[in-house]
Amino acid sequence: MSEKKDLQDCVEELRRERAQCSFDVEELTNIFDGGKELTARRREIERLICSDPAFKDEVPPEYLSHEDLYTNKVRKVTHLMRKLAEHNISLREATITEVQSLLRDGNPLGVHSSMFANALASLANPKQQQQWVPLAEKNRIIGTYAQTEIGHGTFVRGLETTAIFDPETKEFVLHSPTITSTKWWPGGCKAVCLSGVLTY
Repeated sequence: MSEKKDLQDCVEELRRERAQCSFDVEELTNIFDGGKELTARRREIERLICSDPAFKDEVPPEYLSHEDLYTNKVRKVTHLMRKLAEHNISLREATITEVQSLLRDGNPLGVHSSMFANALASLANPKQQQQWVPLAEKNRIIGTYAQTEIGHGTFVRGLETTAIFDPETKEFVLHSPTITSTKWWPGGCKAVCLSGVLTY
């Protein structure tokens, strides 16, 4: 049997199975999205993104060098962030699924939106949140989540970096005592991040 015939059979089988579904697909979709209004909003954002020709690849990604692939991803995600801002759509509203579909082999700002901005929003005190969260959400600062150390990857119990509170200055003094405690290529930072949330 040809590969094309196999694919056609598979597609037909999927259609048959979906037609026999014992529940309302739209109702389940609304549950996953958090309600009917949020499903409508998600679909609106998807249409906005998927209809934009700037997200199409002139050259298939498989034919790009590593550097060109990264540059293309940065181009796409930069355009996406501008488009979201232009339409007043927050990063939280534009689900990771839409972004993943545009950047199927990784998102240079994925750690910024999924970990850095969320860490600021959930771990910073109110004064810090007021200062830093709006900047992160509007991409005025681009950050990463710095945990990986050169000596042992992301093994949390083995982290060597320390933070000791100094009561005189009321600050934490960060110390990376060895070469192996150096924070190494925190996610997505390659060439785009100038800020970070440090894990110690």
